[in-house]
Amino acid sequence: MPDEVDLRILRHLIEDSSLSHKEIGLLVHLTGQAVGARVRKMEDAGIIEGYTIRWSPEKMKQTIHAFITVPYINKHG
Repeated sequence: MPDEVDLRILRHLIEDSSLSHKEIGLLVHLTGQAVGARVRKMEDAGIIEGYTIRWSPEKMKQTIHAFITVPYINKHG
């Protein structure tokens, strides 16, 4: 079960997952190594499932295309 420090670490990662363990450690008053150990425990417990980024396809001149198939059943024929 995560304690208050784990929850603070988690909040910082949710806000900015690019923070280093050392940077988070400064915010929660732990060493980077201690933060890393707590993050690994949360990963192993499935509390942290992964990391992601937000990006802008438009700024990279990329667009998204989708093809959708909708089945049509003619009930009158």
